[in-house]
Amino acid sequence: MKGVKVRIYPNKEQRELLDRHFGACRFVYNAALELKQTLWKEHGEKISWQDLVKQLTDAKQEQTWLYEVKNEALQQSIRHLDSAYQKFFKGGGYPRFKSRRGRQSFTQNQTLKIKGQAIVFMQREIKFRCSKRDLMDLQQSRIRKITWSKDPTGKYWASLLIDRAPAVLKPNSEAIGIDLGLKEFITTSDGEVVGNPRHLRKAEKRLKKLQKNLSRKRKGSQNRKKAARRVAVQYQKVAWKRRDFHHKLSKKIVNENQVICLESLNISGMLKNHCLAKSVSDAGWGSFVAMLQYKAKWYGREVRQVGRFEPTSKKCSDCGWKDEGLTLAHRTFRCQECGLEMDRDLNAAINIKNICIGMSCPDFKPVETEPLGGLRSRKSDIYEYST
Repeated sequence: MKGVKVRIYPNKEQRELLDRHFGACRFVYNAALELKQTLWKEHGEKISWQDLVKQLTDAKQEQTWLYEVKNEALQQSIRHLDSAYQKFFKGGGYPRFKSRRGRQSFTQNQTLKIKGQAIVFMQREIKFRCSKRDLMDLQQSRIRKITWSKDPTGKYWASLLIDRAPAVLKPNSEAIGIDLGLKEFITTSDGEVVGNPRHLRKAEKRLKKLQKNLSRKRKGSQNRKKAARRVAVQYQKVAWKRRDFHHKLSKKIVNENQVICLESLNISGMLKNHCLAKSVSDAGWGSFVAMLQYKAKWYGREVRQVGRFEPTSKKCSDCGWKDEGLTLAHRTFRCQECGLEMDRDLNAAINIKNICIGMSCPDFKPVETEPLGGLRSRKSDIYEYST
């Protein structure tokens, strides 16, 4: 299964049709959530999503405008509420009521038709735009599910799930260890360094000005809506730059290496540190690791992770000596046993690779390091990236 997200360009009539679906699904979702909360608080009873779906007929008789939208979309909104409760029972957040502000969406599972570069929805052809590769996949595959959405900037999108996967890449014998960081985005065991673009930090000056203009607008006015859209557009640009950076870098790593070794980080715990929260969020480690994992499955690669409590930065990659006094302020690792001296991130990346490969190969020998006595040159290994 593969997901393809395309930008759609509905006309005025089609926009009104999609907006009616957004509003109806939001109404049904909120009504079902309110009913579940009321039954539990007053009577201690639970109601399944199947029973909620059966009550849609009675709801349509009271709210006749619900007949104007597809019944499948309304049923899927109830299924989404049930999924939200299942995530809550597994330790996630409690389901919240949906707002007309922010992202709007609805889902349908019925098979749709693609005519050229248009999606047929309720006998209306909605034009879309995508790459030639994605268009070929859509035309040659069966569409299993589609999610229509509208972002805060007013753009319309369609996310299609198709039964088509990329071809598996030719296996190789390359393995790489990757250490994620804030000063440098990644440092590999091969000595390659990729700088942290810091997209949000670079856009803070522009965002500060737009937020100031937004705060000065009268609530409920059209000028305030326009100012809010400008803020949303700027945040969207930051997100797109970050996602583009993650996609290009993850695809490069997956193409070149058969085994990718990473460290399992407690990102949610790091976000509780007010000194690092913004920088950690700006780096987007979670989405980058997720891209590596699903692309590795697509192309026949393997991603391995070491435990978060492994002392990868404090341990010597040559002899195994552990430096208990190493802190974040120390950017160079110096071994008191064998005399190894190198960048701490590079040392951690080598340790990550050694640990991951050693897990599956008992006879594995640690990677050879450069001669002792100085730091490895990093300027020549920096991976150039431009947006």
